[in-house]
Amino acid sequence: MAESTGHYDAVVFGSGIGGMSAASLLSHMEHQRIMILERHFRISGFTHTFGRKGKYEWDVGLHDVRSALARLPRAAELDCASHGVQ
Repeated sequence: MAESTGHYDAVVFGSGIGGMSAASLLSHMEHQRIMILERHFRISGFTHTFGRKGKYEWDVGLHDVRSALARLPRAAELDCASHGVQ
């Protein structure tokens, strides 16, 4: 991990799909340094799984919606958040 100078252009609260998308877009498209803060013990917000009794597991997050991207007005920005700048 790179040494931090303590300077960030933006701070994003929450590492869920919205926070991570915002951070990715700001970083890749605006070339900003981003700090992401998360209060939970693991990153990803509701985009992870959880289990019970060691044998049940649930996916609590958003599922793959890439097929809908072409119909969205800002599809290029969302694609950049997923795959980086081309």
